Amino acid sequence: MAFLDFNHERFKPGFEITSTFVVTNNYRMKDTEITNLLHNANLRVTKSRKEVLQALSETGDQAISSNEIEQKLSEIDRITLYRILKAYEDAGLVHSIADGTGKKKYAMCSSNCSEGDHQDNHVHFYCRVCDTTSCLNVVIPTNLKFPTNYLVEEQQFVVSGICKDCHNQ
Repeated sequence: MAFLDFNHERFKPGFEITSTFVVTNNYRMKDTEITNLLHNANLRVTKSRKEVLQALSETGDQAISSNEIEQKLSEIDRITLYRILKAYEDAGLVHSIADGTGKKKYAMCSSNCSEGDHQDNHVHFYCRVCDTTSCLNVVIPTNLKFPTNYLVEEQQFVVSGICKDCHNQ
């Protein structure tokens, strides 16, 4: 599991962010922490951007859809939300997951992501019982062999089944 270390120097004003961070469950970021992340990612600080980042940080290792983010927020139109998520993904603050449900889900980046270069080589787990998608601290092997003339541009590894919470019920 990844952890946001807000005491780390990259979250302090004047330091450049390289997006090496992970999220703890239900952590509520301080306003100054959100502002620093946005400034360090060279993104303009707005109320909507701060709310979206807060909503994503509170989900812990769970990835959530844009609809779920929209439900958590007071007032945001769908187009603005999509633009914010795209800007966050481009800046290396969040990564998107296609978990096979037909809904694109988003989670805070948990490794050395930077602008346009995501390094989230971890497994995503989709629970078919509670319909949640989690980022797991299981690294995807980088030495996978592909046939000649196949150029891998992106890899996502989604495993589906029953999560630990549903399994224990």
